[in-house]
Amino acid sequence: MIDGRRWNPSNTLLGNYPGLDGVKTGHTGDAGWCLAATARRGSHRIFVIGLGAADEASRNRDISRLLDWGFGQLRVVTAVRSGSAGGTVPLPYGGTVDARVGKTLRLTVRPGERLRLRYRVATVRLPLAQGAPVGQVDVLVGSRVAASSPLIAAKAVAAPGLFDRIGWFAGHVFDPFGL
Repeated sequence: MIDGRRWNPSNTLLGNYPGLDGVKTGHTGDAGWCLAATARRGSHRIFVIGLGAADEASRNRDISRLLDWGFGQLRVVTAVRSGSAGGTVPLPYGGTVDARVGKTLRLTVRPGERLRLRYRVATVRLPLAQGAPVGQVDVLVGSRVAASSPLIAAKAVAAPGLFDRIGWFAGHVFDPFGL
């Protein structure tokens, strides 16, 4: 009811197809029974346009089948979860720090579509704060990057002191045994 008036929608799928919420009906002798429809299931919305149906029942049946087919082509997958292991990152002057995935990545894919994860670590500088970015994980669908999340340091790492740096330098530059 709008402004006290009751309207009877010409879209007879409204209320009869779960999640359907519009959009436009039409009918002429030349065009037949037509419907531009939209429906939502979860986080997915699909738009369908049906033209030239012989009657209203055929139009509704065809639109319902198209929507069912469309929703059947989609699935949501969690590619990576926030906090999951993202490898280790080498540190200047030796050692490593564990990397964690910064945010959960969920994608809508078609059944049978394969995802690949690509981890890339950055060159880091010290000191390194816990949660600082140390790289990136990409989710690939085929060769296309579909989503990305930062990799973050699992713990803080202090800058090495003078003696740590001298020790590292001496161990890498001077090899008294020729090894």
